[in-house]
Amino acid sequence: MYTTTSRITGMSGVDVESLVTRAMKAESARYDAVKKDKMKLEWKREAYNDVGATLKDFQMKFMDMANTDSNMRLASTYTGKSVSVSGEGVSASALSDAREGVYKIDALRLASAHTFASKTAISRVVTAEANKMDFSRMKAGDGFKASLDGGEPKDIIFSEEEAELLRNDGSAKTVSDVLNAKMAVFGQENGQMRVKSRSENGRLIIETAQGHFIEFSEGELRNGLKVAEQAPGVISPGGKRVKVTVGDEVKEININVSSGDGADDVTRKLNEAVAASGFESKMTFSVIKDGADAGKVKLEIVGAKEDAAFEGGVIEELTGMGEMSVKSGGALRDFGVFPGKRSEVDLDRTVMETFGGLRVGKVVINGKSVNIDSTGTVGELFESVNKADAGVRLEYDEFKGVLEFKSLSEGAAGAIKFGEGGERFLEGLGLELSKEPLDARLFVNGDVVSTPENEFSIYGVNIKLNATTEKSVIITVEKDVEKPLEAIREFVSAYNDVIENVREKYMTNRTKFGEYGYYEPLTDDERDAMSEKDIERWEEEAKKGLLYRDEVLNGFLNDSRTRMYASMTLASGKRLALYDIGVSPSRDYREGWKLVIDEEKLRKALHDIPEEVAELFTLHPEYGEREKNVVKDIKKEGVAERLNDLINGAISVNGAISKKTGYGSVARGSEIYNNISEIDERLASMSERLAKKEEEYYRKFSVMEKAVAEADSQMAALQSMLGGVAAGGAK
Repeated sequence: MYTTTSRITGMSGVDVESLVTRAMKAESARYDAVKKDKMKLEWKREAYNDVGATLKDFQMKFMDMANTDSNMRLASTYTGKSVSVSGEGVSASALSDAREGVYKIDALRLASAHTFASKTAISRVVTAEANKMDFSRMKAGDGFKASLDGGEPKDIIFSEEEAELLRNDGSAKTVSDVLNAKMAVFGQENGQMRVKSRSENGRLIIETAQGHFIEFSEGELRNGLKVAEQAPGVISPGGKRVKVTVGDEVKEININVSSGDGADDVTRKLNEAVAASGFESKMTFSVIKDGADAGKVKLEIVGAKEDAAFEGGVIEELTGMGEMSVKSGGALRDFGVFPGKRSEVDLDRTVMETFGGLRVGKVVINGKSVNIDSTGTVGELFESVNKADAGVRLEYDEFKGVLEFKSLSEGAAGAIKFGEGGERFLEGLGLELSKEPLDARLFVNGDVVSTPENEFSIYGVNIKLNATTEKSVIITVEKDVEKPLEAIREFVSAYNDVIENVREKYMTNRTKFGEYGYYEPLTDDERDAMSEKDIERWEEEAKKGLLYRDEVLNGFLNDSRTRMYASMTLASGKRLALYDIGVSPSRDYREGWKLVIDEEKLRKALHDIPEEVAELFTLHPEYGEREKNVVKDIKKEGVAERLNDLINGAISVNGAISKKTGYGSVARGSEIYNNISEIDERLASMSERLAKKEEEYYRKFSVMEKAVAEADSQMAALQSMLGGVAAGGAK
């Protein structure tokens, strides 16, 4: 501890090391006591920081102005309104200041944005996922369905010759050639096929003629089939769990195998359990009766949209495998095309290739000039129009497969005004008027209302028109007592938890050890002699009571009681306190400074005087009423504001706790930091002195050891001499 010098002692039989250790034990007792003082200060800082963190969490949840959900400093927390809507086509919500009452709505017309849409579909391309193409299962009769322009789906069925060609050569070029022959079913237009396929850089691309789109769907799904590698083994009786996975859906089914059950019995029970589990596809276990595989178990799935797998102990007993799996789906997936896939716009194709007739170089939209490059891509065209800040948007509607050009504003005021090149722009893109720019028109309680948007506010009620109404829709706005009641409940509960945390530290005395002592921090030697669990238990007791009767905590508790219980003067001059609305201090002395709620009284106050309740919590005094973040007269400040000030007075930069421990990550300059720094200086000085003392003891005991060694040597010589004399006399 004090020196690193290596010494060799004990040559004379004198244990110098033990003598020095015993001598230094008494000398180092004071050093250990000071180290314990340092450790208690560090623990005390932790205890303060725990209180500070508790206060900060409470403040962030209930008093941070950025948090609008549970902020007790906002009047809207106490004056909410509930809204009910009877009828269809209209939805509504209310602000805290919404006018209570009944609103009768008749929507005659919805607002619409000025919109132009392409006359025909512009989505022409389907790109297959080449890495998903797999024709190993392709056979005669396999196929899929495809519909052109939303028409009746047509069957695309492959012959044995086509299936064999695809199995042997699944390249994009071969697949394209085979598909081209099948796409002839959609006929021709202007001497060209309406649908054709091609290969491009190893990719399979299916493309329609301009003005058409194609959509694919699955044909008849294949039956999945996997035969077990061996016949069933011994099937043990008892409860069995089987995990069934279909796509992302995972379920566990349970069966009970009786003594003597064979493969037929077990597969029957499995089928019953699977059927009851709710899977859409029909899954069937069976035992093969004939042929080379007779006696083996197979799993068959009809109508499956996903691959399926079964695993579990009974599966292994039945099949000799830990898992049985089935590949589902039809021929469409073999091409790397999945059900529901439809033509898309290729944003990388040029404007000329996609639209053909667009020749305009510039168009003026709502006074903004937009340059159109027909040799650029479709994606670049969209970007040019949408970034022109013209209040419009040009986009592709994937669902309809058409191009849409519309105003970003609903109503008559949002009408698109074209200047130079406008007519050629619309014609070149094949756009025609789809929606007129109209204001919404409705009756509210019999009065005609016209509004440019389908979402608007009347008397603090937010109304959204979703459709025109055949019957009147009734909107009822009432006081919402439950929401503020729950907010106050949660606030009081959290406040009581804070008080409990602070009060526990304030009221807990240090733990006694023996009749007169206390649990103290352990020395290094004491820790070395104990197990980790014993050290943990000891330190848990030693950390208790470090803030017992602490002046900072005492001040916080007393001030919190004063601030929470004191009445305040409302703007009207009326005096009001928490106990007037049903929030009072507990009468149980063991509860200390906690609050209790009379819900009936609080509910009545929230219904009858919600604005006054809000003021009681939220009244915020003018800046001039404050002095160093403390309000001079708390009767002019709401309860939540008082508590916020109190917490700031504890944990802000100059707060009482911050003065003790430091603010945030900066501890330098705080009271405990300074005390620990002083102790570190004392320990350094004491360590230096102890090292010198230890060295002095070694010198002293080394001199003694040397003297003893010399005495031992003289004694040995004397004994030797006397032994020789005695031997001569004997002769």
